[in-house]
Amino acid sequence: MTDEPQSPYPYDEPEKSPVPVEEAGNGNSSEESRSEEPTETPAAPHDPHGLGRTSVGMAAHTAAAVACVPPLIPCLAIYMLEKKNKFVRFYAMQSILLGAVWMTAFALLSLILQGMASPLHWLLNVAWIVLSIILAVNAASGKWFRLPVLGDIAAKLAGVDLDQ
Repeated sequence: MTDEPQSPYPYDEPEKSPVPVEEAGNGNSSEESRSEEPTETPAAPHDPHGLGRTSVGMAAHTAAAVACVPPLIPCLAIYMLEKKNKFVRFYAMQSILLGAVWMTAFALLSLILQGMASPLHWLLNVAWIVLSIILAVNAASGKWFRLPVLGDIAAKLAGVDLDQ
C-alpha cells in the first residue's frame, strides 16, 4: 500500500481483471504458465493538466469545457456548483459574460430593426458560437485563455489573478 491518499474517483484506481487467467482459457499448457494473479492496468489520469480537483465531480478541464457550451444553463450551473477550482470558475464566468453580451446585443438589434430578421442577427449568432467553441477547446486543453475585455472582468469576478 502506498502513502498516497485514496481517491474517491473509481477511474483513479487501477482496474483488476474479475476473472483469473486460468478460468478464462480452455486449459491448454500455454495458458497454465500465466500468472493466476489478476492483471492491473495503469490508472487513467484524472488531472492531466495539473488543474486540481473540482467540487462538481469532473476533471477541471472537462468541467470548464462543459461550462463553455452555448446555452447559458451549463455555465450558470457549473459556476454556482463549483466553489474551489478557479480554472472552472473563470471559464464559467467568461461564458456567462459572453452570453450576457450576446443576449444584450441581440435584444438591442431586434429593437432597432423592430423584430425583423437580418444578416446581423445571423452574424451575431455565428460569432457567439465561434467564440464559445474557442473557449471550450482552450478549456479542454487546460489552457488559460481570456477574451479581450470579458476575460479580465471574468477573472476579477472569479477571483483569479491571470497576471502572475
